[in-house]
Amino acid sequence: MITFSPKVSRGLAVLAAGILAAVISAPGAVAQETPVSQGGNLNQVGACIAQKGALDVIVMIDETESLIHEARDGNVNTNVPGADADHNRVPAAQSFIKELLNKQEDEGFQTKVRVAGFGQSYKSGTTDAENYGLWTELSQSSVDGTLQEIQAFSERTSEQYTNYAAALDGAYQDFSRSESQDACRMLVTFTDGALTAEEGADTAQQALCAPSGVSDRLRAGGITHIGIGLSSPSNPSDFRLLQGITEGAGAGGDRCGVEASNGAFFTADNVGGLFAAFREALATGGELMSETRAGDPFVFTLDNSVDSVRFSVIAKDDLGEQAHLVVTAPNGEKISLVENGSGSLNSADITWESQNSPVQLADGTLTLPAGGDWKGVWQLQFEGFDASKADGRVFNSVSIQPDLQLQFSGGEASDTGLNLRDDQPLQLQLVDREGNPRALEGSATVDLSFTRADTGAEVSLAQGLDITSGQAELPLSMISEFPALGTLNASTFITTAGVDGQPGTALSPILNSTGLSVTQRDMPIVPSSLNFRASEEVVTVEVPISGPGKVWLPAGTSVSGSLPDGVDSIAASSQFDSAENALVLGLDEKGTLPVQLTMSQLRDGLVNGTLSIQISNPEGGNETTVNIPTEGSLSVPLDAKQFALAFILALLIALLIPLAILYAIRYFTSKIPSESFAAVRIPLTFEGDLIRFADQQYPELASQTTASNQVNHQGTSFNAAGHQVKVKRFQLNPIASPVALVQTVASISNDSKSENAKAKLPLVVQGTWFLVATDPEHIDLIALPVLPADPEQLHHMAGDIKDKAPELAQKLKNMLGDAASAQSTKPQRGTKKSGGAAPEKPATPTAPAENKGTPQADPTIFGGSGGFGSGGFGSGGSSSGGSGNTGGNSGGNSGGFGSGGFGSGGFGSGGFGSQ
Repeated sequence: MITFSPKVSRGLAVLAAGILAAVISAPGAVAQETPVSQGGNLNQVGACIAQKGALDVIVMIDETESLIHEARDGNVNTNVPGADADHNRVPAAQSFIKELLNKQEDEGFQTKVRVAGFGQSYKSGTTDAENYGLWTELSQSSVDGTLQEIQAFSERTSEQYTNYAAALDGAYQDFSRSESQDACRMLVTFTDGALTAEEGADTAQQALCAPSGVSDRLRAGGITHIGIGLSSPSNPSDFRLLQGITEGAGAGGDRCGVEASNGAFFTADNVGGLFAAFREALATGGELMSETRAGDPFVFTLDNSVDSVRFSVIAKDDLGEQAHLVVTAPNGEKISLVENGSGSLNSADITWESQNSPVQLADGTLTLPAGGDWKGVWQLQFEGFDASKADGRVFNSVSIQPDLQLQFSGGEASDTGLNLRDDQPLQLQLVDREGNPRALEGSATVDLSFTRADTGAEVSLAQGLDITSGQAELPLSMISEFPALGTLNASTFITTAGVDGQPGTALSPILNSTGLSVTQRDMPIVPSSLNFRASEEVVTVEVPISGPGKVWLPAGTSVSGSLPDGVDSIAASSQFDSAENALVLGLDEKGTLPVQLTMSQLRDGLVNGTLSIQISNPEGGNETTVNIPTEGSLSVPLDAKQFALAFILALLIALLIPLAILYAIRYFTSKIPSESFAAVRIPLTFEGDLIRFADQQYPELASQTTASNQVNHQGTSFNAAGHQVKVKRFQLNPIASPVALVQTVASISNDSKSENAKAKLPLVVQGTWFLVATDPEHIDLIALPVLPADPEQLHHMAGDIKDKAPELAQKLKNMLGDAASAQSTKPQRGTKKSGGAAPEKPATPTAPAENKGTPQADPTIFGGSGGFGSGGFGSGGSSSGGSGNTGGNSGGNSGGFGSGGFGSGGFGSGGFGSQ
């Protein structure tokens, strides 16, 4: 399926969202000044949100043991506290979510949040649905669930590696699963240590920092990355690599990747600095931020043309349990903000929330009722602390009229922004949340520029344009070389009116942006950008066009730019493919250019590139190539949520449509993607605790990943080196994710999943692998690499096998051992349990013959009268017949899930069957 709906600017100010976490390393430690980041490249996400009005956020939290126990030079000392032994990262992340919700409500954008973790691997609801949550639309009704998800991280401290490469790659893929139509993307990473990985830090760093590696894919996908370094003063961590990944090498970090950096990096070693940095990093424009001494007030001036204020005051240094914030109005009235409450002073209504642990802070709002008068100087200051703490640092933030927006208009509004002819003026207007124009008593000016999409050149349109009256207009004569596609960027500078001859309060600029397309009168108008979602290999985009003129897409066109890893190309075609066979539109006539996009492979990931089309005037003159910025989100089917929505829609339309229709849809649509792949078999041998791959220390895949080993399949089954793999096309739950099952018992997939002792693979089997056991000493690896072979992909797969195969092989051995144990403790079929008589001695498994070709399980081990016959959930489980007393499910004769394990002797009366 595909959807196409970029959103016009909602005038949202920059959301420079980032998080900072901190700890107190020891009782009585003196808090140290926490450097304030310069913001890195955060204005990009602010401009994005201003244009799209939607944000997807992944908060990814470190789960390593060094958070609670000191780790130094690779050794963990359980007698010394780690970087965050008090788990301050938990309330810090929760505070971030609460403040993000406040910003969302003030400024009118939508947010989806996913909470994830990492150590050696990335963990989210996609990889572990039982322990991690789904993408959640942030709201008052959903926020408690998100806070509970974060709370669980106080118990997640068992990981031994801090593998940024695996974590960032997992997060990159997860963004394509959010189902957002066209959202900005932000990744917030908490960690307390430098890069470490089971495969080696050098290998992981190569995956991160190579051209087109993980870091470059994040940047090309438009993902703003905020890094948070948790560091103990007594054991500081080296965060230069993470700083390079987020802010770039120019900010002092190590160079990583070649794409322009897009993010910011923060460090902290003090819990007060932690909470303060949340507010700094969530600055959305139109605010005043400052650090003061506890003994000095923070002052700001209000006038009566504004009617709402949001404030946050945080003690960066501990001021004691009795410290509390006091608000003083211009007329001298005061109110103490203790616990949570509401009140009024100097015509204003005030509400607040405060706390004293783990830091002293107060968040609140001031609202001016109609006809009220609150103009003058206001003060915020902590009271109730010991005089010796007067030099303690206090962070202050005041956001004045946080819903104020700069609205663009003129010409023709579209889903992507504004479409103007070159002789039409641009109109600007200051509006509130309801769209009402707002004139100001102070001053307001705008700096305006246009950034071309084709060259990246920035054209200044206005400097200091007065918009104090609430509106302004200007021509676009500075823009030339049409058609001109790009982004309109505005910075609005507001200063409140002063009193008694004193100046007012100057606020940080409000940033806004929108897409802009400017074209001559006799040429077609094309959109400033395109956005699509695809969960199929072939999808269609409808490109909106306004006449007059001709539009076509030349044959052989493709989307150029950054594509998801594993996607070689995206071909573009249209029925209108030449000047002689063009879409022709009259003056102001509307139409669409249908463009079919064909993905070479379907992979989870993001597209950031351009689509080149041709346009001309109605007579065919002035033929021009237009490169339209194109973003896309690719996801592999079948998405459970979309399927559930289809299920609900089907019921609403037809009321009592039989459930069989849904099962039929699943049955016919659950197919393995058509991408070519090979099957490579490598026998495993064991030397003590060591594992060898065909007598080698490292799995060698390249020589066997050839066309001669290509697997032929029709989408529902295939043979992999002698092992049948079938798509499970029917499941009781019609919205469960489809899987492919290896039919050999016992087997296990590369992500440690199995069903009834059969390896459970994802529907996209390309790039996966599994292990199969013929007996404890005969285990084979079956790898399914993509064809044609890609050395980087094979290297990554080999590393994954090297890391995981020993543990998975042991699990297979344990399965065999568990079956033998179950056989020795449960009576054989027909034996007596009364009178203390010992059960009949189970048949001894016979070792399989040496395998000379296709791997086959010996019938004495996996077959006979057991199989999945009389065991498991029978008289040795839940009932005497289980799911059948005669006939096995998988190589057994006497009974579905009958008596005695999974057959009358474990998985049958002779090991995994009976002799």
